[in-house]
Amino acid sequence: MSGSRVALAALLARLSESEPFAEIQRTLKKKHAASLIHLPHPAKAALVAALAADQRVVWIARDPEVAERVADTLRAWVSDPESITLLEPRSALPYERGELVVDESAGRVAALAAWSGGLSRILVTSLIAALQNSIDPASLSEGSLLMQPGARMSLDDATQRVAALGYERVSLVGGRGEFARRGGILDLFPAGASEPLRVEWFGDEIESIRAIDPATQRSGATLPRAHLLPASEFPLGPARVAAARAAAETIAAHDGVELAPGLLADLARWESADQPDRGDGLEIWAPLIAPTRPIDAFGDALIILDEPSELVTTAESLARQSAERFDVLRTTRILPPSWPAPIPPPALSISALSSSGAARLELTWSSEAGRMTKSTPSDPFSWHDPLVPAGRTRAMGEAVEGWRRDGARVVIVSEQASRLAELLVEAGAATPVSDSIPRDPKPGSITLLHGGLDGGFQGGVDALTVITDRELFGATRVRRVAVHRRGITREAAERLTPGDLLVHIDHGLGRFLRMVRRGGEGDERDYLEIEYGGGDRVFVPTEQLGRIARYTGAEDPALSRLGGGEWRRAKDRAKSAADDLADELLRIYAARELAHRPPIQGDSPWLIEFEAAFPFRETPDQLAAIEATKGDLARARPMDRVIVGDVGYGKTEVALRAAFAALEAGRQVALLVPTTILALQHIETFRRRLAAYPFRLELLSRSISSAKQAEVVAGLNDGSVDLVVATHRLLSKDVSFSRLGLLVVDEEHRFGVAAKERLKSIRAELDVMTLTATPIPRTLNLALSGIRDLSTIETPPEDRHPVATRVAEASLELVRDALARELERGGQSYYVHNRVESIEAAAEQLRGLLPDARITVGHGQMEDRKLERVMGEFVRGEVDILVCTTIIESGLDIPNANTIIVDRADKLGLAQLYQLRGRVGRSSRRAWCYLLYRQEDALSEVARKRLKAIFDAAHLGAGFQLALADLEIRGAGDLLGGEQSGHIAAVGFDLYSQLLAESVEVKRAEREGRPPVRKRTTAILDLPVTAHLPNSYVEDEGQRLDLYRRLGAAQSEKAIASIADEMRDRFGEAPPPAQRLIEVAQLRADASDAGIASIVRDEGRLVIRFGDLPRGVAERVLADRPRGELSFQQGGLRSTVVASPERIWRLAVEIVGALAVEARRLEAAATSAAPLA
Repeated sequence: MSGSRVALAALLARLSESEPFAEIQRTLKKKHAASLIHLPHPAKAALVAALAADQRVVWIARDPEVAERVADTLRAWVSDPESITLLEPRSALPYERGELVVDESAGRVAALAAWSGGLSRILVTSLIAALQNSIDPASLSEGSLLMQPGARMSLDDATQRVAALGYERVSLVGGRGEFARRGGILDLFPAGASEPLRVEWFGDEIESIRAIDPATQRSGATLPRAHLLPASEFPLGPARVAAARAAAETIAAHDGVELAPGLLADLARWESADQPDRGDGLEIWAPLIAPTRPIDAFGDALIILDEPSELVTTAESLARQSAERFDVLRTTRILPPSWPAPIPPPALSISALSSSGAARLELTWSSEAGRMTKSTPSDPFSWHDPLVPAGRTRAMGEAVEGWRRDGARVVIVSEQASRLAELLVEAGAATPVSDSIPRDPKPGSITLLHGGLDGGFQGGVDALTVITDRELFGATRVRRVAVHRRGITREAAERLTPGDLLVHIDHGLGRFLRMVRRGGEGDERDYLEIEYGGGDRVFVPTEQLGRIARYTGAEDPALSRLGGGEWRRAKDRAKSAADDLADELLRIYAARELAHRPPIQGDSPWLIEFEAAFPFRETPDQLAAIEATKGDLARARPMDRVIVGDVGYGKTEVALRAAFAALEAGRQVALLVPTTILALQHIETFRRRLAAYPFRLELLSRSISSAKQAEVVAGLNDGSVDLVVATHRLLSKDVSFSRLGLLVVDEEHRFGVAAKERLKSIRAELDVMTLTATPIPRTLNLALSGIRDLSTIETPPEDRHPVATRVAEASLELVRDALARELERGGQSYYVHNRVESIEAAAEQLRGLLPDARITVGHGQMEDRKLERVMGEFVRGEVDILVCTTIIESGLDIPNANTIIVDRADKLGLAQLYQLRGRVGRSSRRAWCYLLYRQEDALSEVARKRLKAIFDAAHLGAGFQLALADLEIRGAGDLLGGEQSGHIAAVGFDLYSQLLAESVEVKRAEREGRPPVRKRTTAILDLPVTAHLPNSYVEDEGQRLDLYRRLGAAQSEKAIASIADEMRDRFGEAPPPAQRLIEVAQLRADASDAGIASIVRDEGRLVIRFGDLPRGVAERVLADRPRGELSFQQGGLRSTVVASPERIWRLAVEIVGALAVEARRLEAAATSAAPLA
């Protein structure tokens, strides 16, 4: 759980000792059933926590979202939060053909193991999670593997046993249920673990077990043991597969049919290998491979039936959905008529609920209960929702008076506890924030705790009143247990692959073909083979990777030709453009420094209350951006801040808080957006968040009537409109403001040149905030440091669910069930069909499948007004399903839309798929993304890898990392303006950013009257040494390339030592060629420090060319060398005697080492002598 965990278990003492509580216990013991009515949801958790003190409990909720909230609330009421386990469902629909989500399945195995092993006291589950077929918990102890240091077990044997447990072999471990083997090291991510493990062998003995950070792949804390549970609920050992085949053949024989080809192909795949590929048929085979259900394994626990009438409705809905799918599969002969159902009929489900466990307790907020357990409902506690006066925090005095009059024992749990303490002082009831709850608070007392709780309650035998942020502020923060979600490492995001476009600083734009090993004994190295224009090839040593950058720019650029002046001219033009841009940026910066306006303080009671009403927990980056913005507003000079963050990362909330502070200070706020759809979305968001405050908000765009536009313009002019959300219409000459203070610009790069000129004229004395969803590269961030203030939100909202991603074969039944599931919970869906000529037919097909759904079509070839109307209807919730092309790829932000189905997903690019998936999962609700491919279309290997990549990287933010290269160029437009795009396309983004950074530094130094800080030139090395990463040491080519790239970029002894430690940690002791590679990196760093341009061997002699190194310094430092050993020449030196490669290497290390020491000494002396700034 992120944020503060509140502990309320001490409050249960009076409840546990009360007579009504004892009566419930007696009834459950005697009749094995009871039912309670009129219970507020938060009170249920307190009651169940008290009941769990002397018995194990299973709580069954209607759906996974309710189950998650229940588990979170229960953790506040029990003394040991770790004793609560949440059993989540698999995201697959019944009979769905799709890849098994290993993270989900491994999580279910871990939850069932914790329950069956007695580690869990309370198991919280939804009905679907309890009914889905799963592994028999009784077999988990037999099928697990225990490893501990000192144990004898060969690495080969361990690898086989890990694979037999269903773990998938990968090159980098990033998700549960995966393993990787390198040399004498095995990396594992056990089911149920929060982080992966690294097990290291010495011979046939386990030497150590350590935890791994999946983002860096570095090991950390030493662990005493590793307990490996099966990674999947579906063990595919020979005996289990043989039993499944026998059962299937018996069913087919009984029905007088043959097993369908798809079923036979599944069996053949599982029978053909020692480590079978799971394939996409496990949900169909689930009843035969894993015939037990969690509901059968609840033992003698007390079963809590939460809202029994909703459980019955859910059981009927799940069974109906399953039966409808099966009916199609049966009539098309894909399954035999007697094939077992993954979801039992409603009668069987309800019967199982009514007879499970040792006793059953129905709990409901309504007045009807008892039917399922045939018990008499009662309301012995008289709990009810807490009574808080209208006005909430502003009426705190009235509330305190009422509580005291009633003799209530009040406990306030709030994320804003310190602010509430101030309000209580003002109300005459000074109450400090407590660290813990007293065992027995006195009547009339108030206890204030810092933390989060999902709602309060009042009454009962102990006169307890629990008040939370929900009652005080109208919302409570969403909080969840922090669960590891499979991530994408920076290494994977930046990895070079054959076909990538590269920019070499000297040769220009080329295409990476492959990595090759060249040279003979004593001179063996790895090279990048790069193709240039005209078919020319260049082999670049991997130690020179620092001179190469991935190209980001135009979509299909021409490769540079070697030998001509074309590349040099392109660089010169880009350098000139960067100089001009640097001048303009510094002019803007200087003008802003001179402007003044009254500061705004960001700590008013209203602002604090407004912040508390935000329903999510802020991420660290989001908080940093908010604090930076408050700091900007508190200064006398106007703000000019860019907020960069992926879609859904919370940029709008940063803008909202700045807007609120400006509004409260009496200033008008304008939010400028590029499209009508974005304007509609933002005005809805702002109205929802500002509803409780006396500000007038209006929309201004050409989509509203002329009369309404005139009314809004008049309101802006006379000051009666406080905040306007507007499109380009805001920039019209008839629009003026009486007291405009803050301008927020969303996606500035989407405005034209004229609009930008108008913005510049408005900007001089205004606070300006720019929002962009496209990432700004680190190089550009550095280039603009101190010119435009930049806040980057890179941490994904951890309180939100990752989008459950399904890669599946397309079928009408799957589409219908996925859309129906969203409709049943009142949500909206996208159906992406990227062919305009057949999109209406696709929509008509959906109307036939879901006749009650409101379905509309939107695509880029529609007339603008019509498209705006369609999108507006969807934004306002007037449409259930939007059938569209990839026009929704960016921009739309609709929290109620949480299912997206992408037809023919294999035809789309990876960046497109991530952007599309980013349309859902924008709220606390579980979201679904279906990537469908057609059975008749054989998936190409590229498409298969692309779909697998998005399937693996299910967590929020993976798109931000993996689509980085595709999106960086758009981010440039936000900061630099589109006129620079031609130069960026010519030389690539990284090189352009470097040129700009250099220009900014030179121009700034001129203005400040100081010499510019020059970027250190990286020395070029070309010596005959065997320096590479052997394939036997680092098997995966992508990982080898990444290590070469990072060693090439390392510029200090500390950075190189860190990479060497990482290599030793991840791959074991470095063999001689790898050790020499590290030494080459150190020599290059020393040479660069010394101001050396290059070190080569020429005709058997060492040749060193000077860069910034003065010849006089070199002669002085090397004066003690043997006479006649070196010959100084113009711009460098060379050895005089022909020597062996090894002698040349040692001589280079000695000379460069001495020169580097002197260079660092001189630099330190110059720094200490410099006057303090």
